[in-house]
Amino acid sequence: MQLVSTTLTSSQILNLRTTPVEVVPAQGSGLYIAPMFILLRMHAGSNAYGNLTATLGFLINNINILPAQLPGGTLGTSYDSCAYYSISNYSSNTLNVSNLDNQAVYIKNTGLLDFTGGNGTLEVLTTFETYTV
Repeated sequence: MQLVSTTLTSSQILNLRTTPVEVVPAQGSGLYIAPMFILLRMHAGSNAYGNLTATLGFLINNINILPAQLPGGTLGTSYDSCAYYSISNYSSNTLNVSNLDNQAVYIKNTGLLDFTGGNGTLEVLTTFETYTV
């Protein structure tokens, strides 16, 4: 099992709907990533984020790999906080493994509206395994 940590700036958080951020790089041709656990650590700034109806998704090849999208509430705290998610499978749908070949994992706001305000950072810690296609 491998661990990778990515810290999103306030600007990246505010723009997640239009500009996803890579949290696990592609592992190379013939390999795919199987994320196991995701820990979101909010390092609150002086202002909490608004529009908490926005949702966070984790995507591989534009396929949301979580059984459900994560609520954006973790970003709405004015104190340091964390949320922990276990990924039991890629999706409720059967996926063609070839669609996962050499693809990175991205975090994206999959909601209809952007997060607003806020000036904290978000650390995304992802544990994953790599498998042969």
